[in-house]
Amino acid sequence: MQSIANIGCGKLLMDGAINLDIRKLENIDVVGDIRYLPFICMSFDIVYCSDVLEHLSIAEFPAGLSELCRITRKDLFIKTPSMDVLIKLYNEGKIDNSGLTLSMYGAQTYVENYHKCIQFTDYITNAIICNGFYINELSSDCIGNINVHARRNEERC
Repeated sequence: MQSIANIGCGKLLMDGAINLDIRKLENIDVVGDIRYLPFICMSFDIVYCSDVLEHLSIAEFPAGLSELCRITRKDLFIKTPSMDVLIKLYNEGKIDNSGLTLSMYGAQTYVENYHKCIQFTDYITNAIICNGFYINELSSDCIGNINVHARRNEERC
C-alpha cells in the first residue's frame, strides 16, 4: 500500500492519506506549516499539494517547495496558479479582471487565504527539477492554474 500525504488540504480531505493543514480544522491529521513539514525524508510515496504554494512569499517559496520534495519518495503532484498562464488567459479574454484578481490575491476569507506570490511556470518546474525530480506531466486549466506531476529521479534528500 502506498503512503500518501495531502499537504495544505484545508477541508478537502483525502481518504487513506495523511491530511495536513496550517489550520486546526475538523478531521485534520496533522497541523503543520509547509515550510517546516514534520515528516522525515521520503516519508510518502505520493504527495499532493493543491492551492498552497501561492500563499508563500517570494522568500518562503523555495523552502516550501523543497520541503514537499524532501518528504516525497516517488510522485509529487502540485496545483498552483501560474503568472504566465494567467497573463495568457487574460490577454485571450478567457478570464476577466475579477478572475485575475482572485487568482493573484486569493479569496481573503480568512487570515491564511491571501496569495502572496504567483510564480511563473518555468520557475516552478526548474525549482522542482533542482530538487531531484523530473517533470512527468505538466498541464494548465481554464482559470490559470498549472498541474504538475513530478517524479523523483534519484535518491536525494
